[in-house]
Amino acid sequence: MRADAQAVQAVVVPARQPERDVLPLFVQRWSPRAFRPEPVPRAVLESMVEAARWAPSSINLQPWRFHITTTGATRRLWDSAVGERNRTWSDQAGALVWVVARTAFGPNPFHPPETPNRHALFDTGMAAIQFVLEGERRGVRSHFLGGVDYQAAREMLGLAPDEEVVCAIVVGYPADPAALPEPLRLREAPSGRKPAAEISRFA
Repeated sequence: MRADAQAVQAVVVPARQPERDVLPLFVQRWSPRAFRPEPVPRAVLESMVEAARWAPSSINLQPWRFHITTTGATRRLWDSAVGERNRTWSDQAGALVWVVARTAFGPNPFHPPETPNRHALFDTGMAAIQFVLEGERRGVRSHFLGGVDYQAAREMLGLAPDEEVVCAIVVGYPADPAALPEPLRLREAPSGRKPAAEISRFA
């Protein structure tokens, strides 16, 4: 395990104190913006994909796809579909990932192939968090991006009509927040969460 992984696991701040005993990885995950301009090794990214592969899936359709690049012309092209404000920091990260969901059932034994799969986005979200958490285990941080040009991304990726861009994820090794512009530097800290009582109801 890299020293970075040990550093990531050591992050504990007052805003991240759980109310009950849970796996520390859930609490220690957060979304930084300061990344080193160092490509994430292919082997690490493949392990992240492997973790995503085992996510739960309605009738085992596994509707998610991860489009991944690190450097070169493809990375520069894919970066162009990220919003300008995000690019002030996201271009530095070691990898850019587009998360795509197939929103129709496709070939399956239970429904006509063109039937909308209402579980596709939910399933893809579960795969995406498993992708990210495996990266955390390996010292790699991730930041989900909604501030992207979805139409440009789907054209770049050559998606089928029943495929939808869900989000982008920037992935990389953490850097000194001092490298960020001042407004972002001030926000570079793990955020808290609503109390469990606010998001749950026991009957």
